Amino acid sequence: MQFRKLQTVVQMIWNWSRWGRSPHLQGAAIVMLSSLILSFQNIVVRVVLSPQTVLGIDFGGFIESSVGNLLLILLMRMLLVVPLMTFGIAPQIYPSMWKDIQTLLNERNPALIGSILASSFLLFLSLPLMFTALSIIPAGIATTLFFIYPTVTILFAWWFFGDRPTLLLTLAVSTIYAGCLLTIPNSEQSTGNPWLGVTMAILAGVAFSGYTVLTQICTRRLRLHPVPFTLSVFVTMLILSGLTVGAIASLPWLSHTLPVLKIAVDPSMWPWLWASTVVLALTAIAGFLLNNIGIRRIGAAQAAIISASGPVFTTLLGWLLIQETLQDVTQAIGILLVTLWVGAIGTGAMNQNSRNQNS
Repeated sequence: MQFRKLQTVVQMIWNWSRWGRSPHLQGAAIVMLSSLILSFQNIVVRVVLSPQTVLGIDFGGFIESSVGNLLLILLMRMLLVVPLMTFGIAPQIYPSMWKDIQTLLNERNPALIGSILASSFLLFLSLPLMFTALSIIPAGIATTLFFIYPTVTILFAWWFFGDRPTLLLTLAVSTIYAGCLLTIPNSEQSTGNPWLGVTMAILAGVAFSGYTVLTQICTRRLRLHPVPFTLSVFVTMLILSGLTVGAIASLPWLSHTLPVLKIAVDPSMWPWLWASTVVLALTAIAGFLLNNIGIRRIGAAQAAIISASGPVFTTLLGWLLIQETLQDVTQAIGILLVTLWVGAIGTGAMNQNSRNQNS
C-alpha cells in the first residue's frame, strides 16, 4: 500500500515535469529545487552533529562526529534509501532497470563491475568526510570547499578521456581555488580545528570527483544507464557501511586501538537520530529524483550550471535556519567566485559537447 502511494507521488511529479509551455524553464526550476533540497540536507547534517540555534531554539547535537558514528548515520540512511529507490523510485524513472541489472549480472563484465565498485567506494568515502567537515565549519563554507570537485574532475577527465580543458575552464579552475582560499574560516567560526574541517571538505570533493569520473566511464564508455548504475552504487554503499559498522561493533579492539572508530549513541537520542535519518533519506531521494527529471528537460551540462548554486543556497539556509553568518565580506566574495565559476565550467562543458556533436 505504501509503495503504491509512493509510486503515485512519483508519477504526479513526473507528469508535472512534462507539463507546461516552457520545458526549458520548467527543467531549470526543477534542478534549482533539487539544489535547494540538497543544500537543506547539509543543514540537517550540521544540526545532527553539533548543537545549533534552529529558528531561535537550541537544538541538535544528537551524536558525536566520530568516524564510527558517521558510518552509523550513513548505514541508517542507506537502509532507508535503498528499498525506496529499488522498489519505488528507480522503476518509475527507468522501467527497464531490472532487465539492465540482470544483463549486468549475467555478462560478468569485469571492467564495468570494477568501475561500479570503485565509484561506490569513492562516494562512500566522500560522505563521512563531508559529514566531518559539516560538524566543524559552517555549512555554507564546507559546501563551497566541497565544490572544488568539478576542477578535479576536469583534471581526471583530461587524464582518462583526453578532454583537454579550454582557456575558460583553466581560468575557472584557478578562480575557484582562489575563492576557496577566501572562504577558509578562523577558529571563532568552527566547533573544532577549522583546518581539519577545511581538509575534510576538500578531500570529500576530491573523492566525489573520482566518483563522477567513474560514473562517466560507466555511462559513456561501458553504456550502463544512469539509473541502474546509481542503484548499484547505493546497494554497494549499503553493503560497505554495513560491513564496516558490523566490524566495529563486533570487534571491540578496533575502537580501543582507534578511539575515533567508537560508536556511541545516547539512548535518549535514538528517536531524534532516526527522525533526522528519515529526513536525510527523503532529501537524498528527492534531490536525485528532481535532478534526474531536470536533466531530461535541459541536459546534464545546463543542469550542472544550475546545481552550482549549492554553496549560495547552503549559505542562505544556514543564515535563515541556524543563524550562521559569514565572518566578513571576503568569504562572501569567495562563495560567489566558486559559484559563478563552477557555473562557467558547466557552460564550457556544454559548449564542448555542442562542438563535438557538430564535428
